[in-house]
Amino acid sequence: MKIKRLHIENFRSIKSLDIQLEETTVLIGRNNSGKSAILEAIRIALSRRWGQRGTGFTEDDVHRDDDDSDPRVMPPVKIGFEFEEESIGNWPTDMVAALDDIMILTPEGLNKIVFSITYTWDPVKENFEPDRKSTRLNSSHLGI
Repeated sequence: MKIKRLHIENFRSIKSLDIQLEETTVLIGRNNSGKSAILEAIRIALSRRWGQRGTGFTEDDVHRDDDDSDPRVMPPVKIGFEFEEESIGNWPTDMVAALDDIMILTPEGLNKIVFSITYTWDPVKENFEPDRKSTRLNSSHLGI
């Protein structure tokens, strides 16, 4: 299963990013332009420990226009993914069956999974946590 599309909002140096990923995608840019931020956003969002302490997500990961901004009141971090079959029947039948409740079928007949994760400040836990109300599978569009 490959990521076909990635959407990131308000993460580190990235205010908003929406990219299609190909078989091979190369990230090229100057130092501090966001290449590592893209990879780190993917790592955090797809971590097996998602939503638990130790994922590495901190106030330093929140995009801020200036250093004086309080990350706890800044817009939430959103990370969205789109996975889609390369061709009809490309995904293993047992995987499709196991994920049937979250999978959609495109007009072309391809299986597709879309999900987004929103991280916000939780004043009770005093930590950045996934916002369970805003995190969803198969949203109509990524990350929003």
